[in-house]
Amino acid sequence: MAVTGLAALKARDSGFDPQAFLNGARLAYQKIVQAFAAGDREGLKDLLSASVMTAFDREITARETAGRTEEVEFLQFPRADLEGAVVEENKARLTVRFLGELRSRTKGPEGEGVEDRRTAELWTFERTLDSRDPNWVLVQVSPAEA
Repeated sequence: MAVTGLAALKARDSGFDPQAFLNGARLAYQKIVQAFAAGDREGLKDLLSASVMTAFDREITARETAGRTEEVEFLQFPRADLEGAVVEENKARLTVRFLGELRSRTKGPEGEGVEDRRTAELWTFERTLDSRDPNWVLVQVSPAEA
């Protein structure tokens, strides 16, 4: 049975600190976005679930096949807000709304481009509560309203 809310998570992990989690999630968000843009599969593999890694790898391969490269820099530190928490058996899932402003530099057969854009996404992180590994992995990404 799934139980929702931070109280459910704190009942299973009394040391859980929501602010520390959000700070870590923000850093992970930046690292994942930049590694994805750079096609850094090695940098992504320990941060993503197998299904997310498969989807990211597919997109990276398509970009490589098309002869495109991308580089991303954040124009400011992204905003991160906790949207939800679910505890189901020994797994905890936290969903974070990220609002980011970034600059994307792309190169491809047709030339180079620079685009500044804002993003709004919901990222869901998961962790096995009885694991010695304190790290969370990204298990889902979906668009969000800004």
